[in-house]
Amino acid sequence: MIPMIRDEAYEDLFQRALRNGKARLSSIVMQELYAGALNPADKRDYDVINRLFVNRGYMVTPTHDDWTLSGIVLARYQERYGKVEPRDHINDILIALCAVRANAELITENADDMRRWRDMFRRAGKKLSLRCVERKNFPNL
Repeated sequence: MIPMIRDEAYEDLFQRALRNGKARLSSIVMQELYAGALNPADKRDYDVINRLFVNRGYMVTPTHDDWTLSGIVLARYQERYGKVEPRDHINDILIALCAVRANAELITENADDMRRWRDMFRRAGKKLSLRCVERKNFPNL
């Protein structure tokens, strides 16, 4: 989502989803956007995006259950594959869990990590619909 917003990558895909009422935005992604706002113009742009999604009811925020399941998924992953640093993965897991709860397709460039979490969710009885995209497949970039 961040490349779609910051760099206008995949703009047609994003705009079409927004027009069709299918776009959802995780509050975690908003936090990551604001954290990367290096000037007042970026912040103003993110304020507009934030208001748009909140006003349309398209903002998805992790619940208590999402937080607890993310811990369980991380623990199971570590049992199976070895130790990882939770802070390096928690945002991805929570973003993915928001997509599961919203019954939304998660569109991402972060293919390897999101496939990993999709597989772990499957073991926990959760279905993540995932579409992995690459900039090279979009000619206007």
